Amino acid sequence: MSETKGNGMLTAIQALELTSPAADEFRGESVLVGDGRPVFGGQLMGQVLMAAAASHEDKVVRSLQIMFPRAGNVAQPLEFSVDTLHSGRTMATVGVAVKQGQRHISRATVLLDTVEEDVIRHQPPLPAVGGPEQAKPSEVMSHHGAEVRMVGDVDLGDPDQVGPPEVAVWVRWPDAPRGDRARNHAISAWYTDNMLIGAAMRPHPGVGWNMAHASLSTGVVTHTLTFHEASDAADWHLLTNEATYTGRGRVYGTGRIFTQDGTLVSSFSQDSMIRARGPQSGVM
Repeated sequence: MSETKGNGMLTAIQALELTSPAADEFRGESVLVGDGRPVFGGQLMGQVLMAAAASHEDKVVRSLQIMFPRAGNVAQPLEFSVDTLHSGRTMATVGVAVKQGQRHISRATVLLDTVEEDVIRHQPPLPAVGGPEQAKPSEVMSHHGAEVRMVGDVDLGDPDQVGPPEVAVWVRWPDAPRGDRARNHAISAWYTDNMLIGAAMRPHPGVGWNMAHASLSTGVVTHTLTFHEASDAADWHLLTNEATYTGRGRVYGTGRIFTQDGTLVSSFSQDSMIRARGPQSGVM
């Protein structure tokens, strides 16, 4: 397999454009996030969703369950293999394997279905955190075409700033294609990946996001994302993150995505690791 460099100029939306050398086989590139060492999980989720959607164009993606057993290398292309486990009139279930050469770096199960009418309906209210115009722009967190604004005076990189294990941000992707449900779902997965570990650190003095991959070894182990409604990622969305448990080297948390008018469009949960790093920890 030939190697390509992780593309620092490629946007997250452009990374969703996969090539298909054969039926149910797809290839994609990685963008650089931070120091660019591992492939970013939010990017992988979006690409997996695009591969699954392309395999069943008569249905829409409803949920994703994904595992990250190995870190990917941004210098190598990604290969996505879609295996249809079931395809019926209203639902389909596919498995998606992500490889680089002979190395499996991720595996996902994606449920697709058709759009149905309500039988009953309810949802939680939009949190009273103020709108995006009242939130603080974050250049550090605004990746590859996104605009991110932090709710409250929160600095995840400051180990001396202590607060509850919660983070809320307003996010929009101005260049996201309106009306393209598959791509909007895929790009909305990006920021569900990377904030729950930071939220888990907030109650603990002396622990901050900047310690990740340095004195702390952190990473997402499993992630589940469910789509309730269609929405356009070009509009402002509120992402809430709550790390409900941290201990035994693990972080577990949940989150929600709301439109600015208060519609709940997605929910997610995540199991991550956070370990000491260094010669005494046994973690490399």
